[in-house]
Amino acid sequence: MIVEAIYTCMLCFTVLNCAVSSRNNPPGDKNQFFALAIGFVIVAGGYAAGGISGACFNPSVAFGLDIKHAGFHWSMPWILAEMLGGAAAVGLYRAVR
Repeated sequence: MIVEAIYTCMLCFTVLNCAVSSRNNPPGDKNQFFALAIGFVIVAGGYAAGGISGACFNPSVAFGLDIKHAGFHWSMPWILAEMLGGAAAVGLYRAVR
């Protein structure tokens, strides 16, 4: 679950810095690099965490997979780890920007 938190943090941090940041996206000149950066983060996280935790990186995906395969109770630790990773990304974004 630590891997889920780390890679969810990395994914959210990349999205915040590339796609959401107004500094990188001035009104007259939109950037086009954010899709490549986000895709690379997902590929890196999938290869690194896929065999360990399944590499969901999204609480709704973890919840949906848990409901389909195991019931309701196993998704809560994954959801908590992913929420903590997202919160850490917001904290890092605010600290850097």
